[in-house]
Amino acid sequence: MRDLAINLIAAGIAFLLGVLAKSARDKYKTRRTGAELGRRLKRGNPGYTTPWIVAYYERCGRGEELYESTRLFPGHKLQFLVRPTWIFDSLDDGSLLIQDHPQHVIDAGLNKRALKRRGHAIKSASGDDWNDYHSCALGVLESASGPRIKVGLCRYLEYLSVSGALEDETFRAIERRSKRTPLRDQGFASVDAAAGIGLHVHSIGMVTALIYMDGGTPMVLIQRRSERVSTYAGALGVVPMFSCQTRDLTPQTTISLNNNFLRELYEELYGGVEAQAASVRATKDWYESADELSRYVGASARENLRIVGFGFDARNGQLIIGSIYVIDDPDFARVEVPRMRGNWEISHIDIVALRGAVIQDLLLRDQFTPACAFTLMRALEMLS
Repeated sequence: MRDLAINLIAAGIAFLLGVLAKSARDKYKTRRTGAELGRRLKRGNPGYTTPWIVAYYERCGRGEELYESTRLFPGHKLQFLVRPTWIFDSLDDGSLLIQDHPQHVIDAGLNKRALKRRGHAIKSASGDDWNDYHSCALGVLESASGPRIKVGLCRYLEYLSVSGALEDETFRAIERRSKRTPLRDQGFASVDAAAGIGLHVHSIGMVTALIYMDGGTPMVLIQRRSERVSTYAGALGVVPMFSCQTRDLTPQTTISLNNNFLRELYEELYGGVEAQAASVRATKDWYESADELSRYVGASARENLRIVGFGFDARNGQLIIGSIYVIDDPDFARVEVPRMRGNWEISHIDIVALRGAVIQDLLLRDQFTPACAFTLMRALEMLS
C-alpha cells in the first residue's frame, strides 16, 4: 500500500512537472512567435530601409537614378531605380515585353537561409512548398521605339532566394551596421547593373492602381498587406499588386500584363480560388468566364489599363511594372465595391481620395511599397 502511495505521488509530481514544462514551452513559443512577427512587420515597413538605400546610391553617385516626382514631391526619393525612358503616360501590353516560345527557363540555385527566414510564405494549402514558374526579366533593352523587357521564367523559390538574400543583406547593414554588401555592390549598384540583370534572377511583378470616379473625385483602392506575405508584410499597396501571371506558367505560356491584371484582380479583390490552386479552369483564359470579371474583360475594358512605367525595387531586386485602371462608372461604388472581399494576402482594403491629404502624407512617410508609391505618384501626375 505504501509503495502504491509513493508511486501515485511520484506520478503526480511528474505530471505536474510536465504541465509546468509545457506551460513554460508554450509561453516561450508565444513570446518567440510574437517577437518574430514584430520583427517581420518592422522590416516590412518600406520606410525601414528607405534612408539606408537612398544613402547607399547617393554615396555611389547614383542618387539621381532613384525615382523622384519633381513636380509633386521634389526632394523625396523612392527606393525605386528607373531610367527616364522607363516612364510613360501609357503603353500597351504587347509593346513592352519581348518573349520567346518556349520561354527561356533560368536554372538558378537556392539560398536555403533566405528561404528558411521566409518559410511562412512558401507553403501551399496542402503544406507543400509552392514552387511554380514565375516570370522574370532577362534584360532591359533600349530601342528607338522605347524600352523593352526581355522575359523568361524562373521557379518561385529561385526568385525568393535572390530577392530574400538581397533584403537580408540590407537588414544586416541597417541592424548590425555591416559595411559588407557584396550582392548589391556586385550586381545591383546602379540602374545599368539592374537592367543587365546583375543578380541573375529578377522576378517581374505588376501593380495596378484601381481608380474610380465618385462625383468627379478620383478614388483609389488601397490595401494593407497581411503578415503572411513574403515581403513588405503589413505595408500599404494599391490593388491589385505583384505576381506576374498565372498557375499555367509552363514554358509555352505567353506572359500578358492584361492577363496578370485580371488574375490578380480576381484573386485579391474577389477571392478567386482558381487563381491559387490548380483546377480545370486554371488556363490562360479562365477569367473570361468569371462573373466577377465581366466588367474588366473585352476590348473596351482592356483600353482602360494604362502601363505608366517600370523600375527595379531597390530593396529586393524585383522589376515591377506600374499601371492604372480608371473606371468612369457612377455605379461602381454601389455595385462593385460590396462584392470585394479580398484574400489571404490582404489584411484590409480602404478607399481614399487619390488627391487627398491622406495619400500625400502616406507617400511622404514611405508607407507604400516602392512600386506602389511610384504608381500612385504617376497617377497623381497624370490625373491632375
